[in-house]
Amino acid sequence: MFRVALRRQQRELSMKKSRKVRGKTFIVLGISGSGKDTQAQFLLKAIGGHRLSTGDGLRAMAKKKNMVGRYVARALKRGGLLPAWAPIYLWLFEFINDLEGDESVIFTSGPRRVEEAQLLDVFCHDLGRAAPVAIHLALPIRVARERLMARRRGDDTPQAIEGRLRFYEEHVRDVIAYFRRKGRLISINGNQSMDAVWRDIKKALKIR
Repeated sequence: MFRVALRRQQRELSMKKSRKVRGKTFIVLGISGSGKDTQAQFLLKAIGGHRLSTGDGLRAMAKKKNMVGRYVARALKRGGLLPAWAPIYLWLFEFINDLEGDESVIFTSGPRRVEEAQLLDVFCHDLGRAAPVAIHLALPIRVARERLMARRRGDDTPQAIEGRLRFYEEHVRDVIAYFRRKGRLISINGNQSMDAVWRDIKKALKIR
């Protein structure tokens, strides 16, 4: 039922001409350890708007001393798949409470599944926003694992790290392929210094 409704919305999306607003929607994608949050902060400083970190939101949700908080905490500890309602709730909450309408929005750590990317496309269209553009920070898994082991964040357990890397291979690569098919993917070499990565992003987006 959900997939039928989604396909119907996508057909309508392709048939309509959307009313554009000034704000743009960027999604910074990449394997854990690729520097998504750092580059999103650089981009936010350059263009303004809102930064929406799905990862930060989920970690905040996991601290809630209730049923949902405990569920999310267990899922994050495993490094596995969370149901689509979790990131979508975070996005809706931010859009409803913080977005006036014409600001740019920068997503990090999501969407991480094709279904989420499709829903975000429909959501932006319904709000009159231009279709999201994905910025992929390409990084070898070996390098990502080394970075994650070195940073030692609270939830960077060996089990969680391997779960995130596996999740990327099984799901996020499909999201990257989705945006590539749509012609809305910018691929950046993430295996270089953060300044060099930012230089390449600025060049790709024509930011001075």
